[in-house]
Amino acid sequence: MTTRGSKSEARAPRALTPAGLDARGRAIALDRNFTGLRHARELAENRWRLNPDDIDWMAAFELELLESAATLVRRGGAIVYVVRSAAPLEGKGVVDRFVASHRDSSIDRNLPMRKMLGDILDADGCLATRPDRGGLDGFFAARLIRN
Repeated sequence: MTTRGSKSEARAPRALTPAGLDARGRAIALDRNFTGLRHARELAENRWRLNPDDIDWMAAFELELLESAATLVRRGGAIVYVVRSAAPLEGKGVVDRFVASHRDSSIDRNLPMRKMLGDILDADGCLATRPDRGGLDGFFAARLIRN
């Protein structure tokens, strides 16, 4: 996947296949880096090369990837959705849209490392970091369970 930020530069990924699964479809890790907005300090030009339409398009594309991954996970299985961006549309926005349209999936709020992760988890159990909070790059992660 080319991550230069424009629709014309992005290539469609290869279809998700069972090779990306563990042996029984218990879990998938979906790790995306579309906009490059996690590097606000090192790559400040990213803020200027992107426009809101790019982020909207990328979030829609990420939702499609998440929906594809969901078809490969058995009931009781998990998808760990990670996006290396501080843009809410790419992180929580994608997860919220996915859960709203997939009643058989939910955000795992009972993470075993919840206490250790502390304030980088939001009330829903999603991990979110940003450069202006603790000096970390922008990341978002959520563990989704297929009920």
